[in-house]
Amino acid sequence: SWNATRERLRERLDAFAARIAATPADRMGAAPTPDATPTPAFLGIQSILVHNAYHAGQIVVLRDAFARRGGAGQEAAAGR
Repeated sequence: SWNATRERLRERLDAFAARIAATPADRMGAAPTPDATPTPAFLGIQSILVHNAYHAGQIVVLRDAFARRGGAGQEAAAGR
């Protein structure tokens, strides 16, 4: 269901935030693994956040479009 999906997403985002918060600041500039492309961890985090924001925007657009048409988006718009 929509609510179960939202709850799973919230749990995963909370776990992601907790992991970031637990990472020492001096590790944010290092690559996440020794053999990885030398991309700083903070750039990977930034990429994930931008990716999530993009898809959240898509979901809102679809939800609103369905709601205007009187479709299934009404339930999502109501938070059901």
